[in-house]
Amino acid sequence: MRRAGRIHSEHNDQRRRRPDAKPDCACALEQVAEPESLARVIARRVERTYLARTWMARRLQRRGLAWNSALVALSTSTVISSIVLLGEDSVYGSRGAYIFAVLGVLTLVASLLVASAGYQDKARHAFETYRQLQRLAVLLEAIASNPPRSRRKADLRVRELDDAYQTILDHSDNHSQADFASAIRIRLKSRKNHVCRPVAGEDCVPLVVAVWRWMLRVGQIAMSAVPVFLAIVGIVLASPAILWMARGF
Repeated sequence: MRRAGRIHSEHNDQRRRRPDAKPDCACALEQVAEPESLARVIARRVERTYLARTWMARRLQRRGLAWNSALVALSTSTVISSIVLLGEDSVYGSRGAYIFAVLGVLTLVASLLVASAGYQDKARHAFETYRQLQRLAVLLEAIASNPPRSRRKADLRVRELDDAYQTILDHSDNHSQADFASAIRIRLKSRKNHVCRPVAGEDCVPLVVAVWRWMLRVGQIAMSAVPVFLAIVGIVLASPAILWMARGF
């Protein structure tokens, strides 16, 4: 009986260690290697990229408009205040002329930096990249939903689209982590459910990662608020000069 039990146990071990048995990772790779499955994986990656590039284009466009408005406000305030100081030097105190001289130099430097940043050109390029990635995602989704009958043709088509995706990335500026954090929605990962359904526009992340992405978004908002603050400063500085001129009428 012991010998029979030993033979039966060895037979089970041989079945568990049979050479044709494939590990789970190999099965997963085989599933990804299917053309339609690979197309879905690449399509999800492309969609996440073009969502981030969309946010990047909006951020650059808004930031460029904000900086242009701030420079216009500061330049106008400097010119009006300088004209008023020619007629009445006591409007801004004894050092008003020096203050607006320094402000004029800083405004000139800021205008040169904004011009060299090229926000509008970068925003346009990011928008064109987004449109290319969007069209690429549509083609990949079409292959995943309705794959060709020939697996070889489907695989070649997916590889071509993947090469096109890599080429677009090579010829475009990358988005920042803050752009990605703003474009992708966050869903907290619970302990009860560790498996999250892969969605292109959503990430299931732990609390630490969610806090980090929230901090990135706050930093991006703070950077975009700087020109708005400067525009308000320009309007406030011009207020005494405008009130002085209003009294003369």
